[in-house]
Amino acid sequence: MSTGSVPRRRILPLVTNRVRQLPSRLRVAIGLLALVLVAQTLWRAVFWLQFHATDGPASLSQLRSAFWVGFKFDLRFDLLLLLPMFLLWFVPRLDPSRSSGVRIFWARYLSVLVCLLLVVYSFDLGHYAYLETHLDVSALRFLDTPAISAKMLWQSYPLGWASMGVALLVILVYLGLRRWFARAFAVPQKWARRPYLTAILVGAIASGIYGKASYYPLRWSDAFSSTHRFASDLALNPPLYFLDTLCTSEKEEYDRAEVERRYERVSTYLGVETPDRDTLSFARHVKPTRLTDGRPNVVVVLMESFAAHKTGILGNSLDPSPHFDRIARDGYFWRRFYTPQVGTARGVFASLTGIPDTTTKRTASRNPQIVKQYTIPSALEAYEKHYFLGGSANWANIRGLLAHNIDDLIIHEEGSYEELPRIDVWGVSDLHLFEYANDVFSRAKEPFFAFVHLSGNHGPYTIPDDNRGFQLRTVGDAELHANGFSSSAEFNSFRFLDHSLGVYLETARQEDYFANTLFFFFGDNGSSGPAPHFPKAEDALGLCWHHTPFLIYGPGMKGGGKVFDDPATQMDLMPTLAGAIGARVPNTTIGRNLLDPDFDRFAYVQTQIGLDTHIGLLSEDFYSLVSADGSKRRLHSYHSENPKVDVAESNPERMTAMAELALGLFHASKWMMYNNSEDQAH
Repeated sequence: MSTGSVPRRRILPLVTNRVRQLPSRLRVAIGLLALVLVAQTLWRAVFWLQFHATDGPASLSQLRSAFWVGFKFDLRFDLLLLLPMFLLWFVPRLDPSRSSGVRIFWARYLSVLVCLLLVVYSFDLGHYAYLETHLDVSALRFLDTPAISAKMLWQSYPLGWASMGVALLVILVYLGLRRWFARAFAVPQKWARRPYLTAILVGAIASGIYGKASYYPLRWSDAFSSTHRFASDLALNPPLYFLDTLCTSEKEEYDRAEVERRYERVSTYLGVETPDRDTLSFARHVKPTRLTDGRPNVVVVLMESFAAHKTGILGNSLDPSPHFDRIARDGYFWRRFYTPQVGTARGVFASLTGIPDTTTKRTASRNPQIVKQYTIPSALEAYEKHYFLGGSANWANIRGLLAHNIDDLIIHEEGSYEELPRIDVWGVSDLHLFEYANDVFSRAKEPFFAFVHLSGNHGPYTIPDDNRGFQLRTVGDAELHANGFSSSAEFNSFRFLDHSLGVYLETARQEDYFANTLFFFFGDNGSSGPAPHFPKAEDALGLCWHHTPFLIYGPGMKGGGKVFDDPATQMDLMPTLAGAIGARVPNTTIGRNLLDPDFDRFAYVQTQIGLDTHIGLLSEDFYSLVSADGSKRRLHSYHSENPKVDVAESNPERMTAMAELALGLFHASKWMMYNNSEDQAH
């Protein structure tokens, strides 16, 4: 050993002595920062253990990068959180070394912060478990109906045990802080005038907040540098990400110049009969494509979370939907039907209006400037009109949309079902709602139009005791997960939805109205995979969340038993319905009649990648993605074994055409949401 060197066994005591020589306030601040960083790293490890299978295995380098970037986000957040307190410690009356009362105040203050952070992190875990996305500003929509939202949480999650756990942990933190502060600040200590120490401290804090040794600071997009979606989610700091989405401005209204620039492309795609770039008219008429003679009754059934990959007819080996599968074989069945955005309120808006809900921070049905819309159901003449909603939790989202836009609509809501048992926060069961609707149909003036909005296939997955012979099935966890189900409760809830449909159809066949009725079945949204029986692109690119089946069924249909593989969307529902019953009504929005052979087929999908809105367009063979500002263009081969690979360079013309059409539909949709009145239809 050379002269002047320090043995390794003496390094730790030397560092400890140096730390002890620091001012007590600085030592405590560093200790608090270190403890919070360790806790957040442990949380990130728990998050990885819980959800790492959601997007397939990540490589070691991707995980290493995610943890490192996540650590930097945590450091920034913790510095911003603790720095104000540290600065206040220099105020004499707030200096914890001056009195025990001040030390108790700061212990309580930090305990409250810990409590708030535990609540945010807990809600983030629940939000990710439910939607596979971190808590963002869109979650504030639940505050519009606080009582209903609280009840939903109480019935869906173990809030009692979680609350007790948080309370116990906060108490332990408070007691530990009091003891630590009492020892650390036992002797009053002034901040020594050490310019070099102050300079080092300011530099370290600034570097930690800035986050990168580059021209640009650490930004949320650094978490999304990986092509692996879960690795990106793993890198985020939940409270910081929530604040980023809260503070990021969003221009909800349209950009007329963008609509005008792409008007010709979009109007041609939609088949506008008399294009007018000056007025930005998208009006045309639905081509009649009758599926039955006369004036049939129409029953539209929205099936909650009816994911395509969970149906037996599309390959799920657990056979969870035998009743739906049976009628699908006799009807017109679309295998690739997509919702533009995930969420019930968004799905109802898109399916009723024909416009995708392009908003990100709040749903369109909550915006009073958007709620007034021309709809095809309002144009159906001489039809008695009904809307049935089984659950109250979604009611506030869509009531205004319905009441303002469909004349003479008879709304059946929670108060209408006084004799039906309310089974959980979602209201009455799907089975009982079907039975109630059947009774109304049997007495309705024909022809009638009805929208039956089911809501039972939803956590906490309650199955009523009065279930008309439904039998639970037990399946092993491994087999459940391999088929896309998160739990036995979800699996049996999906089966009960199908069972309810089967009971209803068996009963309805005995009624006079049934023979003259066309039924339209679709899902409000899909859910997470895996989906090994689907093309790999569905799971790898997040399309399982958007993919639901679409079925037209009726005992008097012409030429049933047809299957369509063309991409389609919820916006196509009402134009297709109008065509199927032979109603040549005005159409002013994005939706097109799927029975009209003159159209080429694409499906519009909108997703959030971090804080960026990305517009997707699905063709038979490709899936294009482009940022809402026109940048970050990608093209994926839908049937590829490696669908995440960007094939834009080898297909430049296809990439450009699909991206420009996607952007055109996006901007036109934003325009339509604010300019889709009755006047535009005539």
